[in-house]
Amino acid sequence: MVRNHHHHLWYDVYAELNRKTKAMMKLIETEADSFAQRAEMYYKKRPELINMVQDSYKAQRSLLEQFDQLQSENRTRLPRLSLSPTSSSVSDHYYDRGGKRSTTMSLSSDDDHHEPFDCKSTISSGMGDGDQDQIQTYDRCRQSTSSSHSELFHDGVVVEDSDSGAESEVDDPVVEDEAISANTGFAAQVENVEKEYDEVVKKLKEEVEQVKEENRLLKEQLWQKDEEKREVIRQLSSANVEREYDEVEKKLNLKAEVEELKEENRLQKEQLSQKDEEKREVIRQLSSAMEILRLENAEARKLKKKKKKQQNDMAEERSSEKRSHHRVSSELEKLKDSIFTKLFQGSPISKGRVTVL
Repeated sequence: MVRNHHHHLWYDVYAELNRKTKAMMKLIETEADSFAQRAEMYYKKRPELINMVQDSYKAQRSLLEQFDQLQSENRTRLPRLSLSPTSSSVSDHYYDRGGKRSTTMSLSSDDDHHEPFDCKSTISSGMGDGDQDQIQTYDRCRQSTSSSHSELFHDGVVVEDSDSGAESEVDDPVVEDEAISANTGFAAQVENVEKEYDEVVKKLKEEVEQVKEENRLLKEQLWQKDEEKREVIRQLSSANVEREYDEVEKKLNLKAEVEELKEENRLQKEQLSQKDEEKREVIRQLSSAMEILRLENAEARKLKKKKKKQQNDMAEERSSEKRSHHRVSSELEKLKDSIFTKLFQGSPISKGRVTVL
């Protein structure tokens, strides 16, 4: 049951490695219409590709750790396992079906070739260098992480140290055959993954070399174009010296004319300011004269009103005198009529005489 669980984990990690490898291949094999587009795509996708390689390293290390765990579990299942107490080498025994012990190999921790190597720190420290350095770092990481495990196998089986002198017999050959077949399949998978990584690295190197060559050609073309531009600038400079001299002379003449116009403008402004002052003085004099006339006009109106009032008073007096005279005249007439009426009221002859008269 535990073995099936580990197999599922191996297949999941292996599928993840295949997926990441295909993603890296797709990222690398993207085509473009021109070199500039390819270079732009390469520099844009470079961080993503580095992250993919780091993730692949992590997955590969996880796969190898699970392989180590399976090896340790298989060793615990195999009876009479002997491990030399004076050596730190990892050894396993196997026998063929004839019961004879096969040739053995040892993996010693004292060997300099198997010294531990930290892939993650190496990649992180190499991210600031060039692309060629990062690819070399990838090679060293892959070799260091896989060498300690690939040397455990010889023709698909695990081998033991020939100098250990420990000889053990396997009580259960069926269990050992199953473990050997499982380890053989896993080793083949690891080898396939390493081949795919080798292809990816090879393509990366080719792409980097191509980009470097194209970059060199572009630099040469740019340098040639810059030289042509400088030559054209020199020719234009020599051809435009006389024209520039004429333009400078024209500018100087225009500057002198501008100064003359400025001086004339200043004199005109002074004359205008003087005329404005004279106008203001005339306006002040006119304002004072208008004030005097306004006061005289007010006095004349007052006198006119007073005279008119006197005339009205005199006219009222005259009218009152006329009314009184008319009233006296009417009273006299009435008195006269009454006297005549009284005098001539008795005799009609006298009345007739009075009428004749």
